[in-house]
Amino acid sequence: MQAHYREVTMTMRATIEQNIRFFLCLTVLVLSGCGSDNTQSQETLPNQQAPVASTAELFAGNPLYAEPMDRPVDGQGVRDNPPLGWTSLLFVGEKLVTDTQREIWYTDLAVGSPTIKRIAGREDSPSETINPGACPDARFPNITGLAVKNDGSLVGVSATTQSGNAIFVVQDPFGPNCTVIFLAGPTVDGFVNFGDVDGSGATARFQYVEWPAVIDDNIYVIDSLNHKIKRIANDATHTVTTITTLPADKYSGHHEAMIALNGKLYIVGNTAIEGYIGEIDPATGALRDVIRGGPETFGDTRGLRLTGLATDGNGFFTYNRGHLLYVTFGGKVANIAGDGTYVEFGPSYNPARPQTAESVQLVALGRAVFLTFHDNAVYFSAKVQTDYVERIEIK
Repeated sequence: MQAHYREVTMTMRATIEQNIRFFLCLTVLVLSGCGSDNTQSQETLPNQQAPVASTAELFAGNPLYAEPMDRPVDGQGVRDNPPLGWTSLLFVGEKLVTDTQREIWYTDLAVGSPTIKRIAGREDSPSETINPGACPDARFPNITGLAVKNDGSLVGVSATTQSGNAIFVVQDPFGPNCTVIFLAGPTVDGFVNFGDVDGSGATARFQYVEWPAVIDDNIYVIDSLNHKIKRIANDATHTVTTITTLPADKYSGHHEAMIALNGKLYIVGNTAIEGYIGEIDPATGALRDVIRGGPETFGDTRGLRLTGLATDGNGFFTYNRGHLLYVTFGGKVANIAGDGTYVEFGPSYNPARPQTAESVQLVALGRAVFLTFHDNAVYFSAKVQTDYVERIEIK
């Protein structure tokens, strides 16, 4: 009862504060504009428009390659066969970083003919192997998300049923001193850290950690089975602290992604009956919904499977059943790309050919879709027979 009362009180308070901001903005609009925080200012723009997608093209991989167990080689072209198993998408400058669950790779878009290069990990190592150190020798079990720190170091998380959960950084990922350091969780094979314990990174416990995001060089993760958001501090002992608990009645399903924007965290996911994008204030632990609803809310009566999250700084890109959606901070939804095909490509469709935004078929088997935004384009990663990356131009 008390928890319910606090939730209702927080909701009422947020509504009152939003209304006050709105009327204050109306008062001073001619003189100044509203709010120094970009997120707050977007909440007060009722006429915010979605961006327009124009064209789409296959950027990397080959969704129809028939031998998914074949492995690419270091230095091959981004569309050469056998294709790389693209999953997470993360830009560090002009370098696009991805993982294959046990390896981390990148390609440099600044060069004329981009190739793929392995940073760390090895696909043919045992699935539970953990090994920090120089990147050529480093090993990861089941990477479940990537992020980047201010100095360009990569942040990764791993979760398995045997070795437990690990948070690590890759320092100097594109240079000669590339090194992997484990911050929290196992640092050697055979150490299991299942549970729910805050404190020093060396003794912390998690239950399936995923989707890292970085604010002020502090790392935030979703501790999925504990239904918590936790912070790994940028301090000497990598202190782990729970910043909020995700209420089971609203966040009991799959968490599909988490990103950081303007000092806040944003998550996307699905319950049994609803999809949502939620905002978390890491300073207070306060939660609010940017949007929440059933299939009709997201423009598709066939069903709901929100997955993937990216931002252009003004709103959010996410995916549902063959459609790339744009969601404003005020909760307006627009379908900006995709013809709704999502199970398999149509019989006459050629994914290797450029498409219009309206005609592109964004097919994704299973749940996982990964999104990122860079240089006026959305990059969409999914799997059909093998993994591929579609580049969707935004005007």
